[in-house]
Amino acid sequence: MLRRWLALIASTALLPACANHVRYTSDAFERPAREIVYSEAVVEPQTPILKRPDVELALAADETVIVRKLRSHVRFDEYTPYRSGYEMWEVPVGAVCLPTLLVLRVVDTVGFGFVPETKLDDFSSFTFSALNPLLNLESESRLRRNEVSRETEELDREVQRSLRPLADAKVDLALDARAPQRFKSDARGRVQVELLSLAPETLPGRPRVLRVSIEGEGKREPRVFELPLSPALSSQLARAVEVRRRARAPGTSPEAIGRSLAELDALGFSEAALSLERELRIREDANLAWLARLDSALRP
Repeated sequence: MLRRWLALIASTALLPACANHVRYTSDAFERPAREIVYSEAVVEPQTPILKRPDVELALAADETVIVRKLRSHVRFDEYTPYRSGYEMWEVPVGAVCLPTLLVLRVVDTVGFGFVPETKLDDFSSFTFSALNPLLNLESESRLRRNEVSRETEELDREVQRSLRPLADAKVDLALDARAPQRFKSDARGRVQVELLSLAPETLPGRPRVLRVSIEGEGKREPRVFELPLSPALSSQLARAVEVRRRARAPGTSPEAIGRSLAELDALGFSEAALSLERELRIREDANLAWLARLDSALRP
């Protein structure tokens, strides 16, 4: 007897799971897909030979891209999860629909054919599902979809070449290969810098080239460029490094520092002059008399 009750309970528990209405639907959509097959960094200076104390580099990625047009076919199963509360309330609805269904069947049998067979079959399914509390009635509000399969086909393929700004690229700039400095390009792929900020105090002789090293990413390999400096700019940089070194030397008088800052400004390195002035003021922050002499020396 116990075994029969256990079998009955197990069957009752399994019925709702087996009774869930399941149907299959499919959908198709098209989408483009881009695949970069080759990428190379390029840099465009203001001029082929650098002649200005400040330089603006335009970084770009020269890319070859395969653009494909894809169509995907997706198949879903759709079902309404079983909820006992809903199903119990649907029993009265099924009881009302049953007489109507019987009348429609009789009318259809005698040959009037007022109701299409597909509509009649759907109504029959609805009625008997509503009458049975162990069968769930299909509901749009409770409908669930699970993806069963997906197939993708290629409709078209095109090879394109484009030049786009290289934003947020990591770039090393150096006048001395032993002392590179790291920068990052902006959203337009631009990097702006005053050349004197790249020159170390121990710069050997006159700088001849600006070395630009662009870090690789993904398909894009790292690249190194050397941009030549004009002889006049090379001389300006060498002189500016010497002036800056002399101004930073311990014991340099405020008057001498004032003359050095003015010379840096005259050489075209205004930003470096302001930066050096701030640096020296911070260094002598506690020496009010020294700062007053510097202010006097810088006064026109």
